[in-house]
Amino acid sequence: RHVNEETFLCVHIEYKEVVNDIEEIAENGGIALIIVGPGDLCHSYGVFPQYDHPAVQEVIQRVANAANGAKDKWWGMPADSAEHAQKLFDLGARFVTYGADIIVLLEGFKNIKEQFSFFTD
Repeated sequence: RHVNEETFLCVHIEYKEVVNDIEEIAENGGIALIIVGPGDLCHSYGVFPQYDHPAVQEVIQRVANAANGAKDKWWGMPADSAEHAQKLFDLGARFVTYGADIIVLLEGFKNIKEQFSFFTD
């Protein structure tokens, strides 16, 4: 019993095939959190890395509407800046992350490239 009380279920929306089920997913009382995976979602629509693509933005809005309208449902996604995080909060997101592994890796490699640029001059 204790495990059931201390466990929550989180689902990721990462593929266009589940978009038509978003409202049903949000109404499922066993699911506590819906996370949009923008990278995989972009790949699924064939528009990577166009995170602002209308199809991707429509999914984000649909998740926001469905989760905000459901009882005790949180939703969220990774943000790429403080401004983006604020936009997500304004849409009703309650779970926002920053600093995905790919961002950390890219920033690290950019830093290394800059530090060793004297080799290519």
